[in-house]
Amino acid sequence: MYDDDIPLGSASFKKYDNKCAEVKRVFVKEEYRYKGIANKLMGLLENAAREQGYCYLILESGEPFVAAMALYRKIGYKVIPNYGQYKDMPDSICMKKKRRTASLSGKYGFLYITRAIIYFLIGHNYMVLAPCRKDV
Repeated sequence: MYDDDIPLGSASFKKYDNKCAEVKRVFVKEEYRYKGIANKLMGLLENAAREQGYCYLILESGEPFVAAMALYRKIGYKVIPNYGQYKDMPDSICMKKKRRTASLSGKYGFLYITRAIIYFLIGHNYMVLAPCRKDV
């Protein structure tokens, strides 16, 4: 996500299995935090996962990430037993959300994003979403 030419944040996910995508990265530069950007990035990420046919999204986080944990809970993620590589990590908290069945609308009206550039990082099966300015 950009403000003019300044990158504000990014979000990514990768395939976990045929029905589930794993949220891997959600990052907002410190000076732009607490302005709703992470929420918008998560909405874009969830829509992209839905469009690719994923039924669920999972993620790993932890209590030290207070703002992230609050956001995930606010947008509907529920704590689940730790999975995969996080199974024996007591400081990890894993969460899951069933995908939305309708596109985002209403209050955020497609999150005021006119389009998104989608990059596939070869060899990692990641999708990084970077919304662009209208004039790009």
